[in-house]
Amino acid sequence: MGYPVFLRGMDTQPDEEHWTALPAELKEELLRYIAEYPSPPHGELDGTCFWFDVESRRCRYHEHRPRVCRDFAVGSKQCLDWRSHYNSHQITVDS
Repeated sequence: MGYPVFLRGMDTQPDEEHWTALPAELKEELLRYIAEYPSPPHGELDGTCFWFDVESRRCRYHEHRPRVCRDFAVGSKQCLDWRSHYNSHQITVDS
């Protein structure tokens, strides 16, 4: 995924405790990025999240990550399945 995904409520606004606690400057950065984000053509897979720091190989805002990132354990079967799917589509994932 190209950016962190916060769940949305019925009114299409982010509805998650982690979004509510996110510092204003991070919300603004994320909303700007999403507004300008080019969706992959033809349903292709996205690259790594823009919060991912390639050099440190860590999330730049780990303490503010959304629920989906908290629930998706690195090295879990789901993680390995997702990486395998990316690899079979010849997309590089550095996480």
